[in-house]
Amino acid sequence: MNKIVKTLRVLERGGDFKGNIAKKAHISQPNTNRVLDYMEQQGLVDYRHMIRGMWVNITPTGRQALELYKKFTEFIGVTNNNIHIVE
Repeated sequence: MNKIVKTLRVLERGGDFKGNIAKKAHISQPNTNRVLDYMEQQGLVDYRHMIRGMWVNITPTGRQALELYKKFTEFIGVTNNNIHIVE
């Protein structure tokens, strides 16, 4: 599955620290940094600097993109129920 979609799926439950997102989405830290930077440029997430690290939130645009992805995959008959997100 696309790293952007994995990241959005993690963040749809609420914001989290960058390192936690990498673990929950099963993406390496360097890839997570690149993906999140790209997603921020596209307006899908935003960052907030905190004492413990970088806090990442999904934006309304990111939520809309994820909902469109879910509708599209449902329409073409692809399910993502087997995606494992670590809590």
